[in-house]
Amino acid sequence: MIRTALSLLALGTALAAAPASAATQITSVAADGSNHLAVPGSTINMTFDLDAGTAAEAASKGLTATFNGALASRTTVSPTGVTPYGVFAFAPNPNDGNGYFAIGGIDSFGLQSSLQLLGTQAFSSISLFVGSLDTYNTVELLDAAGTAIGTYSGTAMSGGAIPLGAMTPSNNRRVTFTGTDGTVFYGAKFYNQGNNSAFEFDNVSFTAAVPEPATWAMMILGFGMVGFAARNRRRSTAMQTA
Repeated sequence: MIRTALSLLALGTALAAAPASAATQITSVAADGSNHLAVPGSTINMTFDLDAGTAAEAASKGLTATFNGALASRTTVSPTGVTPYGVFAFAPNPNDGNGYFAIGGIDSFGLQSSLQLLGTQAFSSISLFVGSLDTYNTVELLDAAGTAIGTYSGTAMSGGAIPLGAMTPSNNRRVTFTGTDGTVFYGAKFYNQGNNSAFEFDNVSFTAAVPEPATWAMMILGFGMVGFAARNRRRSTAMQTA
């Protein structure tokens, strides 16, 4: 009985953690001065502003930051417009005065530069503020193991509403990925397709997922079965010793 109850509880937990399908809705809106910071209702927001660096900020917020390649940096713009890591950056985020996180392309060692942010909890949405969105800018949405369950280019993130590559205000976007049909995310990976630069983004917001009613019901049933089995076991023990 206890084994059955624990199995039901494990099933309920698995249902809470695993997406039913990789269904994602993308919302892409132009920067308007009010959507550049944390998304209202989000539970984690990466600012890339801490002096200790991106890895330390991520760890302080329950995320793990993983870098690949040399052309990835939290950047403030130098007079030449090039960061110490060789990532070309047009300007800091004009709305908060801090530099974007910027990613270049393939570095001198042949590695595709990227930043991955991975958490231990499920998120219903991940949103980022993008500076000058372009076709090769790419976001992968990740499952709990860090495996991509969806890959989206700048074209997908634009919503088809802007001329990609043009350095115009409309290319500064707030892009939000929202899971549908039970889909949840545990993180995201940011990079450029091919040897391009730069992918500039800021204020990446993560919103925690709330289990669906059916999942809650399964988990409550599991806990109830555990309690019932424990009571039966105590009753049987009492009868044997009487």
